[in-house]
Amino acid sequence: MDTNSIPKYSIRGAQYLGDLKIWRIFWIIFIKVRKLKVAL
Repeated sequence: MDTNSIPKYSIRGAQYLGDLKIWRIFWIIFIKVRKLKVAL
């Protein structure tokens, strides 16, 4: 493994993890809204 490729991977990894966090928040809100609709 090249030492030059490690920084690129870490930056890409950080962006990927950030996207996952956004999707997790969106998914939690989506599930809560669905539960509220079912309760109503």
